[in-house]
Amino acid sequence: MSAKPLSPEFQSLLDLAISSSKQRYTEKESVKNTVFFIGNKGGGKSTLINLLLDRNENTKPTLAMDYYFARRSSRSLWSDVCHIFELGGGTMYTDLLTAPISTASVEHLTIFLILDLSRPSEMWDTIECVASDVRKLVTTAAKTEYKVSQIKEAAKARLGQNFEGEPFIEPFLVPLVIIGTKYDVFETFDSEKKNVICRCLRFAALSLGASLYFSTTKDAAVLKKIREMLVVQSFETQSPKYTCQDVSKPLAIPCGKDSVQLIGGPGTTVNFKNSVTALTRWKQTCMALYPNDEKATVAIDVDPTRDPNYFEPEIDSLREQKDVELDKYKQQVFYNRRRDGKKEP
Repeated sequence: MSAKPLSPEFQSLLDLAISSSKQRYTEKESVKNTVFFIGNKGGGKSTLINLLLDRNENTKPTLAMDYYFARRSSRSLWSDVCHIFELGGGTMYTDLLTAPISTASVEHLTIFLILDLSRPSEMWDTIECVASDVRKLVTTAAKTEYKVSQIKEAAKARLGQNFEGEPFIEPFLVPLVIIGTKYDVFETFDSEKKNVICRCLRFAALSLGASLYFSTTKDAAVLKKIREMLVVQSFETQSPKYTCQDVSKPLAIPCGKDSVQLIGGPGTTVNFKNSVTALTRWKQTCMALYPNDEKATVAIDVDPTRDPNYFEPEIDSLREQKDVELDKYKQQVFYNRRRDGKKEP
């Protein structure tokens, strides 16, 4: 008696394995995201990066720019990769912005603007740098990107349809997240001044099409929410649903979840022509409470070649050898000039 052949809807284990393997290979490949941290000097950028990477390490001052990377398993055979750039020195090294912001990265780029809430007088210089220099680079990179229409549509989708046609809102083409750090110090400020700073930052976030979050290392619950948000933004996963607009608590306002009516202040009575005039008006409100009398110096406090935090035995030994050779060369040039009767230049 011969066995009946299997009907087409039944497959052998081998057929199922081959089909599953083909499906995995044809799925979407891993995404290579880029996140860029920029903000106030000493504002806690490195601390947030350690939080994103789930590392418990002591931070050290960032010189110029640092690079990290993170991996996350995905449904495909490849892991999602996130390239992490951190600009040190506040806005001192803006000529390095082209490293994280380029045509190759703009399609999957997220910018984190870190503001030190304990120093309100220094926040607006950084906000203005992002609103001008960083915006120009992002726009230039997007213009040469063949998917520019998709990037613009994604920017509109993040903000929502309720804000279309508002002249004071000029959203970034890429996701922008403003994080106010050291909330534990900020919450000790006078309540009226604290309310004004919160409204200023909320309007800045609304005008730039950004999300706004407050963070502190003193509250484990807040840190947990901030880390979830960092992971979501870095790997383009589902957006966080947590929202808090209560000024007596750390703010958590995703892009598109705020409005001029909820914020109050000048925006409800003045029709701004563009985002520049709007931000300038709110800057004046902030500076009236916390004037920035002194410009930040661009001098580096510590010589990195003498800083023990950057100790590298092999490099330092080569540097010492070259210093000795340079001293010998200088002495030889000096003796040759004296022998030939030439004056010092």
